[in-house]
Amino acid sequence: MAAPMGNASFTSSESKGMRSCEEYLALWKDCANWRNKFHEYYIHGEWPNCAQSKENYNDCILWTTEHCQSAKERLLQSEKQQAVTSEDMKAVWKLRTEPYSGWKTPRKVDGSASPSAVR
Repeated sequence: MAAPMGNASFTSSESKGMRSCEEYLALWKDCANWRNKFHEYYIHGEWPNCAQSKENYNDCILWTTEHCQSAKERLLQSEKQQAVTSEDMKAVWKLRTEPYSGWKTPRKVDGSASPSAVR
């Protein structure tokens, strides 16, 4: 069954904070991709769980086709949870506001290499 995609028929206030169904589908397909699965396993040591991506896509279809308010609320809650999770994953180190004070000093070269050989 081909379901209508996107939130084009809704006003921006109805779909504020939600993505289009195409985006949810792309996220789900990306999560289920074997290359992504192996990458996630290599980096995090566990297989990715794509259930939330699939649920989000199904809720988007329910919201766009049947105007299901509970599906809309689940989508909004999922987006809020994702925002909180991404907020928790900030940079490990503090970003510099100005360059290192000794950035112009020449590099020290050991006796084995000439200064022209070091680049």
